[in-house]
Amino acid sequence: MDGISLESLAGNDLFTDSEVMATRTVEHAHQAEKIEALRNAVLNSAAPGAPDADTQAIMLTLVDQFTPTHLRLVTL
Repeated sequence: MDGISLESLAGNDLFTDSEVMATRTVEHAHQAEKIEALRNAVLNSAAPGAPDADTQAIMLTLVDQFTPTHLRLVTL
């Protein structure tokens, strides 16, 4: 993303928290839809105007619990 450097990510607690949570989920997920949703959540955690830590944690937990079909329905 434009305007985001590796140095700024290293000091961004929201990014670090979301990256750790997503990594734990990826360890037991093989579905491409889940992996893509986790990737998007982590990228958006570093974006300007990102949701607060609680909202991010809730979203990552839902991605972990949802099936790929659930995720497709949510996007509708």
